[in-house]
Amino acid sequence: MPIALGKYLFPFRTQKSSPVAPIILQQRETRKVPNYKRPLVNTGGLFFEAEIETMAEAVEDHRASLKGDPRSIYGKIVSSADRNVDVDDMLARSYDCAVGLYPDKTEDERIEIARTWLYEKYRPDGYAVKKIYFSTPDDKECFEKIGEITKDPLTYRKIARMFNKQRGVG
Repeated sequence: MPIALGKYLFPFRTQKSSPVAPIILQQRETRKVPNYKRPLVNTGGLFFEAEIETMAEAVEDHRASLKGDPRSIYGKIVSSADRNVDVDDMLARSYDCAVGLYPDKTEDERIEIARTWLYEKYRPDGYAVKKIYFSTPDDKECFEKIGEITKDPLTYRKIARMFNKQRGVG
């Protein structure tokens, strides 16, 4: 059953034997489809076609893993607004994704995979940190916290195990 975390609706595993994150993995594949190849939505005349195209480009450009900067200020706004600043959510999503992608790995191996992903993304010079065009105090606090947690594998493993135990996964 999905549970709401922050601004995300995410299908967490609730039992040890249940499947993990099939929807998020499917969403990752969908995100690779460029928005301009998706059909334009009929807005009933609320927006001109050029405005719809600008919105589609902003959504397409918002990914932290995008090579280069968004094409417009709107892409930068969406990119900055879409950053997750909930450490618990980051821990849960990265671990659940590692379980979904690597079901045959041990818990410690999946914890290390998740730690590496988070560290690469949120360390001080990480690719997601560089994509914050309009920073807030929450961004800075969260990225410092996740950067501190992920830089030491032993500390991260201890935190991840406790967190996963609280969530009933592992």
